Amino acid sequence: MLVANYGKEKKNRDVWKTLEEQLEKIEKMAAELKTACRVMLDEEID
Repeated sequence: MLVANYGKEKKNRDVWKTLEEQLEKIEKMAAELKTACRVMLDEEID
């Protein structure tokens, strides 16, 4: 039982790590899009 729980916890950690990495990529893309919009509109966007 302990081994099964360890495997499940490790899998959950791997899933959360993957989600965290995807979130970082999305945040980076959002920042790039915001920058591109500022350049195109030549004004500040919040």
